[in-house]
Amino acid sequence: MMNAEDKYKVVIVDDERTAIDALRRELGAYQEFEIKGTANNGAKGKKMIMELRPDLLFLDVELPDVLGLNLLSEMRDEVLRSFILRMINICFRPCVSLPSTSC
Repeated sequence: MMNAEDKYKVVIVDDERTAIDALRRELGAYQEFEIKGTANNGAKGKKMIMELRPDLLFLDVELPDVLGLNLLSEMRDEVLRSFILRMINICFRPCVSLPSTSC
């Protein structure tokens, strides 16, 4: 069993419940990922992303209140700084080997 600090924090932002459920099901097969939250629109997603600072974000392209790329653009400076620091940390973690991939 992995420690919580060794898992990748995941946030899913999508307005389709079936897409969220499918991602939960697929990611549930890997102990390396922990879904920290889901949101069904851009406003909730932005708040969740800023609070949780996920390692991995699944973001729908078109949400009811904003386009996914516009949402990322709004948060660019704050999220990018955090993302770069996290990527440096992740680069020094042991490689996560998923089926059909090589590290």
